[in-house]
Amino acid sequence: MSDRIGPDDFLKVEMHVGTVMSVEPNRKSRKPAWVMEIDFGSDMGIRKTSAQLTDHYAQDALPGMQVIAVTNFPSLRIGGVRSEVLVLGVVEETGVVLLTPERKVRNGSRIA
Repeated sequence: MSDRIGPDDFLKVEMHVGTVMSVEPNRKSRKPAWVMEIDFGSDMGIRKTSAQLTDHYAQDALPGMQVIAVTNFPSLRIGGVRSEVLVLGVVEETGVVLLTPERKVRNGSRIA
């Protein structure tokens, strides 16, 4: 098991729900990846990210899907894309499986 963290540490990580608006291939990424624009609602707006999700998700399957992402990491340059959020998923041998709400919720809803 990893180092333990306390509740205050966990609360520093801001995770929110957003809806995938558009998906394009990241042609500069070393491994196949999608560039996604995700709508996190009126308070946070639309954020961009690059994610290696091509094993389980076709380009046309992602728009409209709600996803969960860490929204308070600093922006990183990933495969030539300024990635503003980290989309969360389960790492399986066959690829990443996205974490999603089990029912539709308001964009921008915070994960507690």
